[in-house]
Amino acid sequence: MKAVNLMDCGTRWTCASHGNPKHFFYISSTEVYGNMEDRSENIEPVPASINGHTLLTGENYCKFYQHEFGLNVTILRVSLYLWAGRKGGFSLQV
Repeated sequence: MKAVNLMDCGTRWTCASHGNPKHFFYISSTEVYGNMEDRSENIEPVPASINGHTLLTGENYCKFYQHEFGLNVTILRVSLYLWAGRKGGFSLQV
């Protein structure tokens, strides 16, 4: 499943690099930090799960396309919270 997600994202980045979009937003997750308590942007992420690794790989692809093709990219690392009666929701601090 994770390989399919990365292939799908790769297709989107390729299309975006050729389609000249104004901006490309990549929604990642704080899961890239694994079990680390400090989750600031100044800390190098150390994923502890397959999903965390997949998300970090996606972020790196974004950085590659930004550098190689000038694609204007914003990476958002959001937290996913689960609570009773809900499937989940994102917490985004801007």
